[in-house]
Amino acid sequence: MKFTFRVMCLFLTFFCVNASADALIDDANQGLTIACKTLALKNLCQSGLTIKSFSRSTPSTGIAHYEIKLQIGAHNNDIIVLHRLVQMGSNNRPKFSPNAVMMLHGDALAFTPTFFATNNSLAMQMATSGIDVWGMDSRWTTVATDTSDFSFMSDWNMRTEINDIGKALTIARLVRIVENKHFSLLSLLLAPNKLLSESRMSLVGFSRGGQLGYAYLSEESQRPAALRHVKSFVPMDIYFKTDDPSLKELAC
Repeated sequence: MKFTFRVMCLFLTFFCVNASADALIDDANQGLTIACKTLALKNLCQSGLTIKSFSRSTPSTGIAHYEIKLQIGAHNNDIIVLHRLVQMGSNNRPKFSPNAVMMLHGDALAFTPTFFATNNSLAMQMATSGIDVWGMDSRWTTVATDTSDFSFMSDWNMRTEINDIGKALTIARLVRIVENKHFSLLSLLLAPNKLLSESRMSLVGFSRGGQLGYAYLSEESQRPAALRHVKSFVPMDIYFKTDDPSLKELAC
């Protein structure tokens, strides 16, 4: 239990405290190493999990934008980026909200240009209204533009993307569990269902992100309720099934 508490606190510190990015990265990576060696986080840690960079900005009064780059595999290009837009409290820490969302972009653009291009964007509007907004940049968006050898992508597929979504949701929920005002070691032992329930998130998928959302949820639905991250799903600009012949032809 002390290891669980330590790694959760490191995640919380990473997203909350005004300290140097290098110091936070070092501390958080130490916590991840401990967690991967001692906790049942095999899916999260089996290929290695390393924090590569971290930044925090203030796009609007009372709103913080956190951005964390994570290497989640053995190859240098096995990287995703997590975003978080959240209201800040008087203690300069994120306000816990029972309403949270993980947003998945489509094939053309990453999280910021899709959902957070301006202060009037969808993500900013939701954060301003009190929703804890998270987003994930898929690993292909982080590949350097001057890359010429793409052999490292040979085993990337839909399964890879589904696994990445699961890892992103796991990290977001760890942070949200610790931020809950009801969190304590005692509550984690005596009333875990309340903490788990209040930390669950809605999933928003735009275009191909919606297709990935359907695929991810198809798998998550087979887990026990306590192990499910998602409480609702909002597909945007995508459908699961259609009787329109022109749309069928376009998709196939």
